Amino acid sequence: MGNFLKQDTSVVKGIAVLMLVCHHFFMGVLPAPIDWANNPLWTVAATLSKVCVAIFVILSGYGINESYKRKKGSDLAFVKGHLLKLMKQFWFIFIIFVPLGIVCGWNPADVYGRNLAGVGYGIIDFLGMKSLFNTPTMNQTWWYMETCIVLYILYPILRKMLKKIPVVLFALSAVPVIKFGLFNDGSIDGCREIYWILPFAMGMLLSEKNLLNKMSTAISRHYTAGCVISVASAIIMTAVRSHFGIIADTLYAIAIIAATKAVLCRIRYINSFLAYLGNHSANIFMMHSFIYCYYVPIKQIFMVLESWTANYVLLMAICTAASDYIEILKKRLASIFKKKEQPQIRESINKKEPVMQ
Repeated sequence: MGNFLKQDTSVVKGIAVLMLVCHHFFMGVLPAPIDWANNPLWTVAATLSKVCVAIFVILSGYGINESYKRKKGSDLAFVKGHLLKLMKQFWFIFIIFVPLGIVCGWNPADVYGRNLAGVGYGIIDFLGMKSLFNTPTMNQTWWYMETCIVLYILYPILRKMLKKIPVVLFALSAVPVIKFGLFNDGSIDGCREIYWILPFAMGMLLSEKNLLNKMSTAISRHYTAGCVISVASAIIMTAVRSHFGIIADTLYAIAIIAATKAVLCRIRYINSFLAYLGNHSANIFMMHSFIYCYYVPIKQIFMVLESWTANYVLLMAICTAASDYIEILKKRLASIFKKKEQPQIRESINKKEPVMQ
């Protein structure tokens, strides 16, 4: 029987990161977006690709709840471990790309300021909390870091609500979605964390009730019907999303996940390629804006090429290659530290060994 495997999660993340880059590349990121507005097709695709955030949030809720099922320590230790893992990845990108801005036309001193307050702004940005304090940032797309941090911290509370009062949880979390979707012209900049509780809780529900595995099993048993229903649902939700905006993103994201599982996860080579992108999705999210928007020398490349498709493919290639090198660097550093630790461990063991008479 089919299950929703870790590989499937990576494939879905691959789709989501393609959408992420499409959304930012063709819709623009402040303060200096590239204007591609003269291509209606890419503009429509970029608008719909905003659903990538809901996909990532749902998968985060699903993943952390699946991990919770196997936890051994306290809730505090569990949340701390997940936060530390998230921040380590972010800090690695920060330490590389922020200083690099000095030679690439995006100087941290110009962003944060050259006084004591600027140091504080840099620390806030380093902690991923620029949205909370509304302070300068080296990368506007890093707003998502604070959202992840807050959702992880809230997870134990949300889990208890899901177990005991799920109706209340989903009713409360739906309120900001409806408010911002209907009455704020789709703007959610002022209340990001509250808005994304709904898809996060939905991901938790998919895990708690084993719904993704049940969906996968049903598709495996009735493959043709499963494919038709899943793809039709994604098409219908695309139309719904086009009409109602981001208010429909949670259901739209679930439809995309189902269609991806039914079709793309089964296509050889394509599934491997998407899973490869998915495994690099976090790095790509954290750094892609630097490459095409903030770093002036690299940005000039995209101003020379006249093909929108070629520019998009080039950006994805650069991001993926950079992420590959980053992961190689991490492994090499880990190997170096491991070698340095081994003599210390042996010395410590030798000191504890009893002296033979």
